Amino acid sequence: MPETPTPRDPLGTRPNANTLLPSAWTPPALDHIEAGLTLALRTLREAAAPPDVPGVHVFAVRDGRIEGRFLRAGAEEYLVIGRHERCDLRLAADPAISLRHLVARVVTLRDGSAALRLLDLSTRCPLVLSDGTLQRSLVGTGPFAVGVGSYVIGGVPHDLDRYVRGPAPTGTRPGGPYRTAPPVVERASSVPDHALESPAGQRRSRITLMPSSRMVTSLSGLAVDACAQVTLSRASGGSGAVVLDRESLELGVLVGRAERCLDGLRALMTMSISRVHLMLLADGDRTFALDVASTQGTYERGRMRRAVELTGRTCALSLGQYDAVQLVWRALG
Repeated sequence: MPETPTPRDPLGTRPNANTLLPSAWTPPALDHIEAGLTLALRTLREAAAPPDVPGVHVFAVRDGRIEGRFLRAGAEEYLVIGRHERCDLRLAADPAISLRHLVARVVTLRDGSAALRLLDLSTRCPLVLSDGTLQRSLVGTGPFAVGVGSYVIGGVPHDLDRYVRGPAPTGTRPGGPYRTAPPVVERASSVPDHALESPAGQRRSRITLMPSSRMVTSLSGLAVDACAQVTLSRASGGSGAVVLDRESLELGVLVGRAERCLDGLRALMTMSISRVHLMLLADGDRTFALDVASTQGTYERGRMRRAVELTGRTCALSLGQYDAVQLVWRALG
């Protein structure tokens, strides 16, 4: 009997494998970023959610085609963006995009503004701003766009009309295509508290550059900033634990088989665990375990869970179904 061929995507590669190495990666043309945002504004204004539904339209543009998802504000709401078939927003046409490339979340600021946070999952193809700089983590308020591989991605908030418009393109009639004023770019160590107001009272788009997630090993359990211990174990034997600090959790800690994931515990991972399986992320005074489009899933008490709030003193999760790895979260202090 002839062997059934492995499914392939339009690029002729297997959809859940074959990510290109950095030598084959070409950053996007910078003028494509503005063009992608213009297309998104023109397209998404007509499909905007009701203004009483806080959130952000997350979009991806390539070769004049746009795809998107409306992401509601909510601590347990997020999108996984990448090439893998299980991703919420697939960037399947560029093999330089990692299988699980980004996590997108809507953060509600203290003034009620909906901001889009993009967290690169320590990939080899970072975010590119319109000035050509490479970034790993950012928060965008108002309409904005960045490049990733050959794609332009970004966000358009539900309350778009509250943001300053830019000049209309030359030769267009008044009231023609919506244009946004260029975003203000600044660097900060934490998510901003409020949107940026213009002198006229409207909001101004802003991109806040955040520190990226870092390679985490372990702290001493007696360290002043130690806040949690993560223990992994497998049924076939073996266990290990690491201690994490709050700052690392706020930046995002990755769990999986890949080298970019939590160091010190990778030896316990089985082949049932995805290369990037889970992100541990602190949001204010809450901490979540976010499944990042893993192949075999994440389970709590036998139920598949997409997001789990890590509450109380301990919380137990199972990563994968076959030859699973058990994860126990224990709060310290």
